[in-house]
Amino acid sequence: GCTVLTAQGIAAFARRHRNVKYFTFTGVDLDTAAVDVITSSWRQLQRFQADFPPPVLFYLTKKFPRLRKFDNNIIIAEPILISILANLPLLRKVNFTYYEKIGMTTFTTLTQYCPRVTTISLRDGLKVDDECVRLLAACYPYLKKVIVQGCARLTDKSVGVLTRSCRLIHDINLGGCKLLTSKSIVPLFGSIDLEVFRSAGCPLITFDAYHHLAARCPRLSIVQKSMYLNPKMQHANVPKLDRAYSHILWE
Repeated sequence: GCTVLTAQGIAAFARRHRNVKYFTFTGVDLDTAAVDVITSSWRQLQRFQADFPPPVLFYLTKKFPRLRKFDNNIIIAEPILISILANLPLLRKVNFTYYEKIGMTTFTTLTQYCPRVTTISLRDGLKVDDECVRLLAACYPYLKKVIVQGCARLTDKSVGVLTRSCRLIHDINLGGCKLLTSKSIVPLFGSIDLEVFRSAGCPLITFDAYHHLAARCPRLSIVQKSMYLNPKMQHANVPKLDRAYSHILWE
């Protein structure tokens, strides 16, 4: 229920827990003294989830270059976001859920300063297009999880680029990318690593496409279908998919 964490409170906790590598602070404010305690006490910190204001966030990332996950819960102006990313050379997981206007400038900075990224989450990116995905795929061949949910400007080309360049992808979420068609699934056929495929809100992907995907991806375990499928077709075909591929959870 506390909305302000003091340096004394954090110091008392830090004395008992010296090896903290992850923390979550939401709905709280940190004073500068509390930030100094964190930076001096938790040298092994690798990830955090918080809604810190931009100046505090920048200060923390400057002090912790070992951070591997960026997951801030407030919107940050793109220039400040770029400055923060430049502080994180070991970053592995990036969550841009709250950044509708993120674009090529941020992605260029990300690829320049954060070469080890393996997980990218983009939601409702108004400026995210095929060229953005092409840049990310070219710079991150070891991507394992990609979420581009609600990025309505993406086309089938993006999926093809990802699958050709990033052979280790095992989890992909294309939900809400309404321009994607059944052709977007074709490049995924034969993927030996694909385990999770989500495409809710993609009205142009058909049941036949899901059938072929399930047949040709041996490790596939979760498939989220489009919510726009014809109800009559869904009633007739979902049981068939369930019986033919009982090892897959159809969401």
